[in-house]
Amino acid sequence: MQDWYNSLDRKIGTDVIYFDFEKAFDKVDHQILIRKLQEIKIDSLTIRWIANFLSNRSHIVKIGDHFSEPFLPKTGVPQGTVLGPLLFLIYINDLPKHIPKNIKVKLYADDFKLYSEIKTEKDCLDLQGAINNAYRWAKNNDWNSLSQRLRF
Repeated sequence: MQDWYNSLDRKIGTDVIYFDFEKAFDKVDHQILIRKLQEIKIDSLTIRWIANFLSNRSHIVKIGDHFSEPFLPKTGVPQGTVLGPLLFLIYINDLPKHIPKNIKVKLYADDFKLYSEIKTEKDCLDLQGAINNAYRWAKNNDWNSLSQRLRF
C-alpha cells in the first residue's frame, strides 16, 4: 500500500489488477505440488509423508438427502488443517518469479494482485505482459479458472 501512497503523492497513476484463485484449496494438483516441494529442497521423507497425507482421502458429496459414491480426488489440499494453507502457499509461491521486476506482485491467501505506476505506453505494455505471464503460470500449474477482477 505504501507504494500506492507514494505514487499518489507524486501524482502518478497506478493500475492494479486483482486475481482470484477460485476454489483455491480444491484445485491444488498433487503431482505439481510434490514437484514444487522437491524444487524448494524439502527432504524426501517429508515429501513422502505429505504425499501420503494427500492421497487416499475418500470424499462423499451430499446434496439434500442424497449421497454420492465415495471417490478419491487427485487435486486439493485439506481445508481445516494446519498443513492445507501452507501447502497452498508453497504451490503459488513461484508465481512472482514469472512477473517482470518492474511490476509489483502481492500474494494473499487465495488471491493476488499485480500493480504498476503507469507513466508511459511501455508501462501499460509491461503490465499487460505480466498479466499474460500470470495466465501462463496458471495454465502451466493446471489452474484453468484463474478469474480476474479489474480495479483502476
